[in-house]
Amino acid sequence: MKELRQQQVIVVEEKLCVIQRIIEAGADVSPAMRYRLEGYLTALIALDVVSAQALQVLWRSILHERASLQVAANNQVSISILMPRAPVYPSTKT
Repeated sequence: MKELRQQQVIVVEEKLCVIQRIIEAGADVSPAMRYRLEGYLTALIALDVVSAQALQVLWRSILHERASLQVAANNQVSISILMPRAPVYPSTKT
């Protein structure tokens, strides 16, 4: 299981590095790429392969330590799975 975790962390790191390079190039990360990554991360968390906290640390290290400080300051990229859920209220329309 430990080997599986290490392999998946490497895969996640590679995917996050691709996104970081796109951001550094000044381009937009496509919604499809973001949603695929979000689904992948959700699955890893649900299967207890990696924790959300570990993913947050990894993302911060990639975005802030490897990217230039200017790029990191200008791009506050968020991955929805790592954000708290918003409250949902039922519709009042009938």
